[in-house]
Amino acid sequence: MPLITIATVCLVLGVVLLLWGRAGRRLDDHPVCRGCRFDLVGVWATDQTDTLCPECGTDLGDRGAVRVGNRRRRGGAMVTGGVCLVAAMVVGALGVTRSVSTSQLYAWAPTWFLASELLAMDADRAPLAAGELDLRILDQSLAGEPLVELVDRILDTQLAARESGGRWLSELGDVVLSARGAGHLDDERMVRFIQQSASFTPGGRSSVHEGAMWINTIGTRAPFGPSHDLAIASLTPNEVRFVPIDDQGRPRSDRPVEPEPPLGPSRMFSQLGGGSSGSVGIHQTIGRPPGRYRVETDWRIGLHADFAAAARDDAEPIGLVEVTLSHVLEIVDADVQLVRLVPDPALKDDVRAAIEISNARVEAWDAGAALNMTLMVREAPVAVAFDVFLLPSDSAETTLEPMRAWSGIVANAGANQGTGVGVQLDSLEHAERVLGGPGRPVRIRLTSSREQLLRSSSEIEEAWAGALEFVIEQVAWPDPSVEPGELE
Repeated sequence: MPLITIATVCLVLGVVLLLWGRAGRRLDDHPVCRGCRFDLVGVWATDQTDTLCPECGTDLGDRGAVRVGNRRRRGGAMVTGGVCLVAAMVVGALGVTRSVSTSQLYAWAPTWFLASELLAMDADRAPLAAGELDLRILDQSLAGEPLVELVDRILDTQLAARESGGRWLSELGDVVLSARGAGHLDDERMVRFIQQSASFTPGGRSSVHEGAMWINTIGTRAPFGPSHDLAIASLTPNEVRFVPIDDQGRPRSDRPVEPEPPLGPSRMFSQLGGGSSGSVGIHQTIGRPPGRYRVETDWRIGLHADFAAAARDDAEPIGLVEVTLSHVLEIVDADVQLVRLVPDPALKDDVRAAIEISNARVEAWDAGAALNMTLMVREAPVAVAFDVFLLPSDSAETTLEPMRAWSGIVANAGANQGTGVGVQLDSLEHAERVLGGPGRPVRIRLTSSREQLLRSSSEIEEAWAGALEFVIEQVAWPDPSVEPGELE
């Protein structure tokens, strides 16, 4: 039986029992004043019309002023009726709760209640409150000063969570982005939100050979941001300083600190938000003598609302962040052998079987193009370390040389290791000249790299020294009807 039906039966039964119990049981046939229940025996007769009740003064001649019999209320019936009414309320509440979802209840809740539920950051209730607030922002029922006050409270909560390392739910960030999308959030608050969301960390190899190419990396994350994309960061390295240090990390007084302007692109982009992390890097040829260095990089980070806005040459960010990141780099002599190579040709088939290449695609944008793919090593029979080279198509110009990808891969014996690799191209037309155009297979060569091995030299004792070539039959190309930089 439905709970609502049970509640209705309990309600009716409770009311009947309460009324019956209150009416009581008649004890005699005495005349009784209906107003004060005074026994009128000897005071009033049925033929009297002008007598007043000696207790309360009621005119007993009025119609209905006198009733017959003293009565005693039925206490048991009244108690049972009260119990039935309480049961009706409890069962009815359960029935309503089951028939109406929590999200529907939140749709009826006042905004102040939804704000308190959101800022309490309960993992179950906060997402529901955030969803309803997003809807109210969208239909403009939550706008103006109340919305700005809510955003300010969220920003204060975000700052406290960041400074204390406390709890943060991305749904709070989603509400801020909804306010921005509805046009109710100014640049100042948006920049504050991005700055409090983002985290930047240094990266790059911990050791490299003298004179080799080195990638100075910056990692981007938004641990205190929204659940989806937050912003685009344009990353510009202003200056890189190599500070000679001793084994304890202290600067050496006998070696000068020399700034070195970075090579490579002056501006790079990385996505912030969505709970993901990214990294970009600048390529530099190390011109320093062997030794330990603390590499200090001054980064200028521009904050942009979207990629289309950031990619324009005249793009002006809505805000700026300047950070200095540092990490330790060891430059070793070019002749130092850090690993022992195993040139066993019998391993070739086993190593080839452990390598998987997928998701090959040509991507283009306003400033250039790239061939990107995913390279996976699964349970390699021995440690492997490869640089990746793109081999020009047979139909390409004969003067074209193999092109090196901007990253390689290292995997210990028995390990599973994957990475994204890519080859930078000048434009989509350049990609067609090098690769032969859509529909043609792509050839790549994996060449054993001692430089790659430096990343994990402390763990790898021996590595296979062969080279492998792969033919990628399926390569995705951009839709020619879509302009570079636009969404398909």
